[in-house]
Amino acid sequence: MDIDNGLISYISPIKLPELSVKSFNQLIFDTLQNRSTQSEIIIGHVGNDLIRINLHHLQSIVRTVYWKVHELGLSPGDTVLLCRLEGGSELNIALLLIALSAYGLRVFLPMYMEPDRLAYWINLAGVKCVLLPENEFAKNDSHHKEKEQIKLIKNIASDLRIQVVDVQDGQNTVGILPDSLGGEEEKDGFPPAIGSFDSLQTEALIVTTSGTSEDSKLVVYTQGAILNSCLSWETAGFFSPEIMGGRSFTPLISHTMGVRGLFNALWSGHAVCLINSSYYTEKPEIARYFLMEMKPENITGGPALYQMLLEMIRLFPELRDGLRQHLQTLVSSGTNFNPTTLKVIEDAFEKPLHNAFGTTETHQVTNTLLSKENNSYSDSVLGGLLPGVEIELKPTEEIMIYIPYRYILHSCISVCWARLKKINHQLTNSLQQRT
Repeated sequence: MDIDNGLISYISPIKLPELSVKSFNQLIFDTLQNRSTQSEIIIGHVGNDLIRINLHHLQSIVRTVYWKVHELGLSPGDTVLLCRLEGGSELNIALLLIALSAYGLRVFLPMYMEPDRLAYWINLAGVKCVLLPENEFAKNDSHHKEKEQIKLIKNIASDLRIQVVDVQDGQNTVGILPDSLGGEEEKDGFPPAIGSFDSLQTEALIVTTSGTSEDSKLVVYTQGAILNSCLSWETAGFFSPEIMGGRSFTPLISHTMGVRGLFNALWSGHAVCLINSSYYTEKPEIARYFLMEMKPENITGGPALYQMLLEMIRLFPELRDGLRQHLQTLVSSGTNFNPTTLKVIEDAFEKPLHNAFGTTETHQVTNTLLSKENNSYSDSVLGGLLPGVEIELKPTEEIMIYIPYRYILHSCISVCWARLKKINHQLTNSLQQRT
């Protein structure tokens, strides 16, 4: 512990070892000790059909996307806007996030599409291509709001003279993903661009903050930042089967919790489970079926995710026992929790609800799974620091609280808060000069 200018600094006693995986492309295609080509990476669905993507299948899809990107004339360092719309395929977004970022593109994945800020964001990020799920929503008789959003985004892209490509093949159009996610890769090897960039420092992802306290902002992650987040979890022992090492259930892929869950699955060889958000209200029976088949073993989320699960087991009481059989760990992250809801959740699943702290800018930095007392959820307990993390406390009149005031992560586990304004300022200036 160190006190400086009234701020109390805590440093994790566990240092991160050096990364053995130097890029997303290596993460996908290299042989890693803790997984095989048959390891399930994603359990999702296409329509009402459950689909399991193992590592070999994922590698095939990634190769296909690599060559599509090559044919589109995109190069490492270019920015693509990947549009996730409410009710759309989380599986498609996950597959494209992995493949596009591994190619060396900077994937701009807003948490929510905000029409009044979209043109500004596109200019700021230097977007060269927009990926839209138009074919997917064209097959659906409902989701009129999302169809209007697609028209709006296409108009904005047209005004800015930016290329628009569909996420997936359609009846008369060619998308970046094949209509069927089966089959082998069409071409061997990699396009020339693969391996031509500084992988760890390559900017991989642009996400937006939730905007709960002010306007949404853009946050940039490098490949090294996300890989070190995976390494931190491994070093903490989180990938042990009895902790967080089994099948994980995650909220939206466009949320940093979803991004972390996806890359943790690639790293560990334990699948992440994805269900389109609209299914819980529009097709709850199918969502129940998916949950029973996916058999999630750990869940990290905020109150909305847990309220959804409580509603699902109210509608389908048998789901409670189905989930109980496999669940190992429950973690709350992202916001304060209602004590009454907390007790209902712990009673429903017969598991303690652990507490974690993180922000869009920092990823997860503390977790009660690392506390000596192994505390479950409490407003006043945020847990131990993940390996490689330094965090500061700012005294207040009433309590001492964790804040990402000067968030320092050794080995760049994430975008450092101390450098965040500087990074965003540099990014903004360079992109404004370019446009």
